[in-house]
Amino acid sequence: METIKLAKEIFLKRMAKMKISPEKTGRNFKVNQKLINVRGCDVNNKWAINTGPGWDRISTTKFDYVVCIALDKEKPKNNECYIFSKDELPEFFDSRWKGATGLKNIMLGKKDLKLKLLIKDSKENWGKISNHKG
Repeated sequence: METIKLAKEIFLKRMAKMKISPEKTGRNFKVNQKLINVRGCDVNNKWAINTGPGWDRISTTKFDYVVCIALDKEKPKNNECYIFSKDELPEFFDSRWKGATGLKNIMLGKKDLKLKLLIKDSKENWGKISNHKG
């Protein structure tokens, strides 16, 4: 299955587990009036194996939250979700892509302590978008 389709399927399953029905809005979702962008990364591709999972060209203005899903297609139980607010995105590195501005790259393999703490706090932190604990 295509990575983005699988990521969205996982997102919807997690929401259903919390008895939340996201509203589909184009390529994105709305939960509690918050616009959510869902991204997927296959952790078994060469790039992710060498640098750690990552998601690129993420807008800092178009969404309230981005849900980044690290997909282990060989061992689905190892899938991990990271939820970042648009206010947290500026902490990540700028994306250089065809002259576009305001885009960020989220890389989990970075050694920066501040980023490590942000990443740790964002792992499976569904309460950011759902008001659900756990």
